[in-house]
Amino acid sequence: MRAFAAKLADFGFRVANIEYRREALSPHKTINDINEALKLLNNPVAAIGFSVGGQLALVSTENFATIRKLILLAPITDLQRAKNEALGENAVVAFFGEQKLDSYDPMNREYNSEIVLIHGDTDQRVPIEHSRDFAKLKGVTLIELSGVDHFGVIDPNGRSFELVLEFLTKP
Repeated sequence: MRAFAAKLADFGFRVANIEYRREALSPHKTINDINEALKLLNNPVAAIGFSVGGQLALVSTENFATIRKLILLAPITDLQRAKNEALGENAVVAFFGEQKLDSYDPMNREYNSEIVLIHGDTDQRVPIEHSRDFAKLKGVTLIELSGVDHFGVIDPNGRSFELVLEFLTKP
């Protein structure tokens, strides 16, 4: 995401690339880190999240009124399904343990922001079907990129970057 964020800055956007703790069995700390960063924002913003960052963008709700647009790149949209399918070498279990996933699962939320998902159809890490199902259930836009894998959606020279620019500049 650093190269992607840097290119957005080159295009004149003010960019904050939020880092967060990744402590196993402490997801509340991760969410708190993001919420603390969001509290610093006073103007309407667009949030962009890649992979698990997409899930975090969807469930970090502190000061959510400032987020007008959500752009999610190959996002984790269904934690329970990711757990059931053991995605990312069983990353959900490694991070959450046996904690209830309800409050961290985007599938259990309603959204008022404009949301677009961008997902490559050759993604082997987060199957595109996850984004298809989320888009259908939540009534949000999904743009599928042919021949693009998981990391291809954050290529600052790729089609997804062009799509992000279009979405950011759209009134």
